[in-house]
Amino acid sequence: MQSLARPACRQLARHVRHTERSLASFTVPATSILPRRRHYATSRRPLYDDGSARSAVINVLNNIASKREVQQYLAQFTSVSSQQFAVIKVGGAIMTDYLDELCASLRNLNQMGLFPVVIHGAGPQLNKMLEKAGVEPEYKEGIRITDGKTLGIARKLFLEENLKLVEALEAWGVRARPITSGVLMAQYKDKDVYKFVGEVNDVQTASVKA
Repeated sequence: MQSLARPACRQLARHVRHTERSLASFTVPATSILPRRRHYATSRRPLYDDGSARSAVINVLNNIASKREVQQYLAQFTSVSSQQFAVIKVGGAIMTDYLDELCASLRNLNQMGLFPVVIHGAGPQLNKMLEKAGVEPEYKEGIRITDGKTLGIARKLFLEENLKLVEALEAWGVRARPITSGVLMAQYKDKDVYKFVGEVNDVQTASVKA
């Protein structure tokens, strides 16, 4: 299982979706894989029960998504002919408040035969660290303006959060490894305006597939 540290970049999700095709991916939104409050696995009767990974996927999806979403996910899952990746974007709040639930869900996906690739954030944690450092966050059109001091704090924080996730997954019995560089290639969005904010323009998948 892979985990990517991610600087704040609103364009990332779009590029991840483009990359999924080359990874033969089966994409599950991070908010969907976490247990919803007052919804339980017994709320719906299993659609299939032949003991296969495919039936497990169908039954899990049946409890977390609508019938239409199940069919969309299933169409992607059944079209995979090689290694099956699940690219999952996880927000910083989930890393803080639902780490165990996240690890349990990722373990379940892994046991179904999928290889989750986690791209995580740490926005709330970064805001707290910047406040302690006396740095006032600046935004333009919803994008964080990232100067050198902010970037230095963010880099350290994301590495720490990445290691926290990897260690948590290992504690859950899931083999995990961090990939903190060499995957997402970017160019400056507008250095005069946003400073060190970038837009991803290429994804190097070799280290992810290794």
